[in-house]
Amino acid sequence: MDSSKTTNLLKLGVGLVAIILITACQQRAVLSDAKNNESSSLYSKWQLIELNGSAVEVAAGLKTPVITIEKAGRISGNASCNNFFGSFETDGSFRLKFSKMGSTMMACNDMSLEREFLQKLEVVDNFTLRGDTLSLNKARMAPLPRLVRVR
Repeated sequence: MDSSKTTNLLKLGVGLVAIILITACQQRAVLSDAKNNESSSLYSKWQLIELNGSAVEVAAGLKTPVITIEKAGRISGNASCNNFFGSFETDGSFRLKFSKMGSTMMACNDMSLEREFLQKLEVVDNFTLRGDTLSLNKARMAPLPRLVRVR
């Protein structure tokens, strides 16, 4: 092979490598932006619509559970009878862990929904966000609670 063909092949190879690297970096930036947008829209007020795959049924005289997730790392809400509060951690992707949970201690006629909802929040370790629907998950299991954004 003569030197001009070798030089042209070398230039072509370097050009292809450069294109591959640029494309890979752009894709990584797009994925990173998508994750940041997803996790930033986590910060909102959410209303419970489903628990363990079943539609939520609220007993008479109780409230539909809600949770507010704040950028400052705090959560608050109502679990149907009692108000609750706590903190959370997220790594900027889809990991989520609630901690330091507390609540008021009123007694209501039916505490089953509240008890189950708060127990599920304790084991959540990640979330999925699709539009205005937030699914709180444990590992790769089916969503524990599913909530919708309150506007």
